[in-house]
Amino acid sequence: MFFWICYIKPYFKIKFLAIHLKYILRYCLPLIPYALSGVILEQFGKFAISNQQSLSQAGFYTLALTISSIVSIVISVTHQAWNPYYFEYMNSKNYDKLDSEFIRILKITIIVAFGVAAFGIDIGILLAKNTFTGYLHLIPIFTIGHVFNQISYAYLRNFGYSKKMEYMTLAVIVSGIINLFLNLTLIRLFSELGAALSFALSYLILTIISFLLNHYFVKLHSTSVSKIIKTLSVVIPFYFLLYYLFGFQGFIISFFFKFRV
Repeated sequence: MFFWICYIKPYFKIKFLAIHLKYILRYCLPLIPYALSGVILEQFGKFAISNQQSLSQAGFYTLALTISSIVSIVISVTHQAWNPYYFEYMNSKNYDKLDSEFIRILKITIIVAFGVAAFGIDIGILLAKNTFTGYLHLIPIFTIGHVFNQISYAYLRNFGYSKKMEYMTLAVIVSGIINLFLNLTLIRLFSELGAALSFALSYLILTIISFLLNHYFVKLHSTSVSKIIKTLSVVIPFYFLLYYLFGFQGFIISFFFKFRV
């Protein structure tokens, strides 16, 4: 650290300007709800299940959610790695390149999500006792929610680029409130399945709200909805097939069919 401080010292001046502090606060404070959004959406489901059922059921739910979060790691890595290129393409108005690379990232996310959805139960069986694996069938629904989370970045990035962070805050808060009501309603109707559906629907709602705010207020380029839907439509039938594979009791048969898919 001492070496690098000496190395870069000629290139900057140490000074304090109130305008810089104002800029930092204006840009960063609205990011707090966004930074906590993933945690909030996950915790609402756990809290609702523990409140309406039991703490042990919330624990089973947490195991399935934790395994599905492998997808969120991929999302975080690709999001951070691609950010400089996003700004480069937006500055140069190279929208074709932006769209093609975002779709490529989305395809990577979908592949990983489908892999976790297909083998999440097997991972859970290896990690935990059979008594703790009752909710592992929810993993495919959680992974779909993470895919929607990746899609939402197509619009959320534009709020950061335009420095209109209030729209990002609005999108996150509205989707969080809707998530709370969905949990309270769907868990009563469908038990733990309702919590998983609420998780996935909340990220879908976050994507829709972000799209509307970008389309009507920020008005910056984003990857077209038709390209995103076309990419998703390829994999959706295989997600439905996974539910049929869950009916196979034989491990070898199930494993073979998953690899064939």
